[in-house]
Amino acid sequence: MSTTLEAVRKGIAFIETNLQHNIGVSDVAAAVSYSQFYFSREFSRHTHISIYDYILRRRISEAYKCLFTSDIKIVDLAFRYGFQSHEVFTRAFRKMFGENPSDAAVFKPLAIFEAIDAHYLEFLSGLHMARPEEPECELFFELDAGEEPKEPGSSLMMLSKSNFYHGIAVFKGRITPEDSSVLAFSLHNMMVRLRLFHTDVMLSFRFFFENFHDAGEMGANYLLARKSNSCIDILVPSKPDTVIGE
Repeated sequence: MSTTLEAVRKGIAFIETNLQHNIGVSDVAAAVSYSQFYFSREFSRHTHISIYDYILRRRISEAYKCLFTSDIKIVDLAFRYGFQSHEVFTRAFRKMFGENPSDAAVFKPLAIFEAIDAHYLEFLSGLHMARPEEPECELFFELDAGEEPKEPGSSLMMLSKSNFYHGIAVFKGRITPEDSSVLAFSLHNMMVRLRLFHTDVMLSFRFFFENFHDAGEMGANYLLARKSNSCIDILVPSKPDTVIGE
């Protein structure tokens, strides 16, 4: 691990230890003995998020969990995680979860921004991506029957029908150009939303949900990670009234 990457890891550890304390960007930089300007740049380069946004999203995420695990009042929760007022907390919460904290009745685990651990940090560091927005009118996902795959495997993530931020299962398989004699799903109106130049499917799913997932744009309760030797495409089903190619 490089010197700057190790500093980023220590900076994240400092943030996680002090989520309920009044810390800012300068405090994180000081904790790892770097200048604020230099460390802010390196942190963003390795994690694809600024220090400020990391702190904010982690605080809101931990507060969100508390809404479903304790009876603490929202105003007390806001102050616990360093927000100056109930109103400031509500605005930040609504921006991240799409609803006010007082209206949060259904837990959305895939909307939570979890701590970046060493494994995920290694994935993020140097990660390259593209937003091709390429349509795939129809394709078939063939379930893995246990044989040795002839090509890089892909994965289909099924979400709850009533909660597109709740993963139910992940199925391994491969993309085929046409239907076959084995169990396969026909996927219609798919769109490539993200291309990651990496080959870790589960971490690619995580990155997509943390940064690009929009349940309002989903036409069905699944998404697909199409894997090649050099990259992973995340495909989502567009709504039926969406015109592919426009």
